[in-house]
Amino acid sequence: MHAPLATPMPSAPASSSIDPAIARGVAFLARARDPHGGLWRDFSEADGSRGSDVWISGFVAAHLGAVPQARPLAAAVARSLAALPRASGGWGYDQQLLEDADSTAWVLLAARRSGVALSREQRLASLRFLLRHEDPRGGFVTYGPRGQTIFGHVAQREGWFSPQVCVSASVLTALAAYASPDLPSIDATARDLLARSGPDHLWHPYWWHGFTYATHHVVDALLQTGHLQADRSAVITRAVLDARNDDGGWSGQHPDRSNAFATALALLTLCALEREHPGPSSAERLAAIGRASQRLRAWQGDDGCFAPSAELLVPGGSHSGPMTMVDRGVFTTGCALHALHDAHERTEASR
Repeated sequence: MHAPLATPMPSAPASSSIDPAIARGVAFLARARDPHGGLWRDFSEADGSRGSDVWISGFVAAHLGAVPQARPLAAAVARSLAALPRASGGWGYDQQLLEDADSTAWVLLAARRSGVALSREQRLASLRFLLRHEDPRGGFVTYGPRGQTIFGHVAQREGWFSPQVCVSASVLTALAAYASPDLPSIDATARDLLARSGPDHLWHPYWWHGFTYATHHVVDALLQTGHLQADRSAVITRAVLDARNDDGGWSGQHPDRSNAFATALALLTLCALEREHPGPSSAERLAAIGRASQRLRAWQGDDGCFAPSAELLVPGGSHSGPMTMVDRGVFTTGCALHALHDAHERTEASR
């Protein structure tokens, strides 16, 4: 049972080229926006935890910005986010919580990908905010010294203040979208990300269950900055394919239990690698893309929402240890629509 939905945006004009699954998903997300602030809220808990509005809205709008049918909706959300400036130049998990590098990166990407122009002053302030979170060891931290003062009293939160691959990837992508390509931080972060893949040639995040979240966003960042070569691309492709379940999907917290969120992210990874580095593995990759796309469509409900399955791992989220929060559909649906769009593009390009 989904939460009450807000007033929908006007639907897109009918066209034979419109994917009905994407159209239903966009309509769901349009209804799910808060009618007053114009943002989404997700990861709210039954115990009354308010969840996120700013971070999740930036993330979802950034993914929707890649989908032509969804771009007007993404732009509306990005404009709402841009209207929430803070003196630091950053944005936070929600409108009250301290600003962080990951949320800021996703808001910047939402604006860029949806075609919303930020003022020069706002762009510069936000880029300076991101660069203040660069770590001398390489990569970017989520929270800087002020965050450590506020949140550092819980022992399990040390990772909140050290570089994490998923955060570094989003920041790298944002820097590449807005900054000069010869910015030293771009090359340094890319090299750090390349070095931090696991022995399975995939990336494993601090904030998420499974490998698919970090691997997709690291691959995207490395491709965007030109740091992923074809030979490494082939190795990553093989690793992603080998991690599939028998049903053609991918898992998060529970091995062998495929879910929509993990499958969408793995599908996005395969699509990006196929687009940039087609090669001997293309036939197998395209077959996997087709099968995963069909598996993903099966998770969409009649209301357009894809089965909520984004498993956010919060180390130090409670005083008793780590906490897992599952979205209520907005987060998963945003990724699924992006994945279906990219899968369709790869399939059409191969014909």
